[in-house]
Amino acid sequence: MITRSRRRRQPTSNIATSRKILTSHFPLHQVGLFIQLDPSRLQAMMAEGGSDLEAFLLDEPVDVGPWRRYAYQIERDVERDEEADDDDRFNASDVHEKAGEDLAAHILIWLISDINVAFVLGEPSNEDELRWADKAMKRLVKWSTDPFYRDLLGDPLTDAMCPIYWNESLLVKFSQNGGMAALYGDWNQTKKSLMAVTRELQNKINHEEPSIVKHPVYLNALFNIHSRYGLAAFQRTAKIETWQSPIIFQFLCHRIKKDCLTFRTKQDWIPLLGEFVILPDVVRRRYKWAHMSISCQWDCLTFYGCDNDSCPEQQALVRLRGKRVRGVRDPEIEERLRVWGAKSKACSKCEESSYCSQFCQKAHWPAHKPTCLESRARRSKRVIGGSPH
Repeated sequence: MITRSRRRRQPTSNIATSRKILTSHFPLHQVGLFIQLDPSRLQAMMAEGGSDLEAFLLDEPVDVGPWRRYAYQIERDVERDEEADDDDRFNASDVHEKAGEDLAAHILIWLISDINVAFVLGEPSNEDELRWADKAMKRLVKWSTDPFYRDLLGDPLTDAMCPIYWNESLLVKFSQNGGMAALYGDWNQTKKSLMAVTRELQNKINHEEPSIVKHPVYLNALFNIHSRYGLAAFQRTAKIETWQSPIIFQFLCHRIKKDCLTFRTKQDWIPLLGEFVILPDVVRRRYKWAHMSISCQWDCLTFYGCDNDSCPEQQALVRLRGKRVRGVRDPEIEERLRVWGAKSKACSKCEESSYCSQFCQKAHWPAHKPTCLESRARRSKRVIGGSPH
């Protein structure tokens, strides 16, 4: 049986809105389930509602409320803005909180999702039912793969989709239409649909933890994608990873190319994925620095480039950061920042602290020595006490 993990974001609610959800959602969900269990109810409903009801259920966009669309857009804008700062991010967060008060989509989504699932259950007996089933399948695929709808609709969509996840033939149809091609169905993917698959593998790490990469389903997906499409599918996704993304595809591309790794069986992947699970935080930070926007690098320069608190270059860059003016950029200074963070190297003994130069590493050694010894001891126990693979 396949189920979907719970979504990350849920609407902000207080006692009053929680009661509203409980008194509105579940009766509508019950109606949707009754329609799924009795096809005659669906036929009667569509006969009574006619083209207007068909348009509402299968054609018109879900009413998500203006605040939710605005919040989604402003978050994307801030993420792409090379000059965004903490104030911009706080403002985006405030808008997101405000959007959480708009429950329009969540009041109806259980009913609409249940009915869309009802359309794809069973075999169509006439042209109308065939058209409804086709529209419903496309809509369910869009909701399940589009980041905006996936985060917005959350658990109600997860629950409504269960009849598809439990039915192998329906799951294959869903996969062939672009829903879950990483695990089932047609592996003859386009670049666009394959990108959706690899991005969902990224999201799974965000929703769970790095060790999820060793799960048989995750392992199977990586093995099949690499066997059929090679490293190119991973490289395309690695290029769009950001400082917020798990670095799984950056890591895989780097290690596979560097060591010329080959994989004949699924088991061949296990040592490499085990290495990813215990990857030191300092290494993850170095990967992430390379994919930060310049605004994020400025904001994070005291966390990423050098662990020596007295690093002279870091202190100089902090002073330059204080002189930044929106709309005025200096390519030379930005390159100086990028290069400084990119050349950061981990302490070879503990692999948990990083430095921009040997000078900084030596200067910080008296303060770092006690924690270095503790970190080395913890790491040895983790590897010896239980295989990281």
